[in-house]
Amino acid sequence: MSNVIVERYDPNEDRGVQMMPMTCGSFDVDAGTLVIYSGKDGENPSGVFAPGEWRAMLWQ
Repeated sequence: MSNVIVERYDPNEDRGVQMMPMTCGSFDVDAGTLVIYSGKDGENPSGVFAPGEWRAMLWQ
């Protein structure tokens, strides 16, 4: 079960956005910048998205 669903701007997607379900520990938000980790507990950053490139759609 995800803790948050993020919508990320992606011009390659049909609607121009990509929906990304994430769980706590797999992401961090600092000053509006979203950092996604491929490992647990903040290990192995795999994506960084600046403010305006993403938005939280659903927090559970």
